[in-house]
Amino acid sequence: MGQSLTPRQIRSLQNIDKLVKTAIAMFQQQGYDAVTIDDICAECGMSKGVFYYRFRSKEDLVAYAHKNFCDDYISKQVKYDETQPLRSQLRDYLRAQFDFSKAFGEMLIARGLQGMFSAYHQKLAGEDVSWSEEQEEKERSYSSYMVRKLSERGAREQAFRGGMTELEAAAFLRNFVFGNRMMWLFHDRQPGECEDFPLSERQIELFLDMLLQ
Repeated sequence: MGQSLTPRQIRSLQNIDKLVKTAIAMFQQQGYDAVTIDDICAECGMSKGVFYYRFRSKEDLVAYAHKNFCDDYISKQVKYDETQPLRSQLRDYLRAQFDFSKAFGEMLIARGLQGMFSAYHQKLAGEDVSWSEEQEEKERSYSSYMVRKLSERGAREQAFRGGMTELEAAAFLRNFVFGNRMMWLFHDRQPGECEDFPLSERQIELFLDMLLQ
């Protein structure tokens, strides 16, 4: 059983939660570039020291929000259930990922991914990235849990095409979500394409046709 949090740790987590939720709401309402760190802190009634204790920049904050908001959204939208057909479970998971992208918005998805790439380079340089997820936190991630369980089940039931292994299926799922999210940001929509292409039901069904036997 884990140790209980101290009152100071609880206050710190509450401050972070307030900062992040306030900042995201302000970005969505006013635009990312129009909102400063001073604006966020003033709205929260906190000092800039509280902000910089956890984040290096607005970009860091959005990357943190991207990870945590996505995980929270998916945990509310889909539950792992082996009584349901595997294809239905996979469809529900992918739909939840794409619905989160649309709810979070193109601008914040782009900023969140940019922050994650920056954090990766900071880690390569040996710098500390206090907000970013460590391996233990990755294992607790609900998104990672869903991918792991769905991949395990598919491999166990020999449901994947080409004898795909559990690890290969997990990578395939993650690549589909990440790749479509990137395409959504950079794709130049053509006449006749649906507004959400490629975050669409048809894309999900085509992907599942390729994945499953």
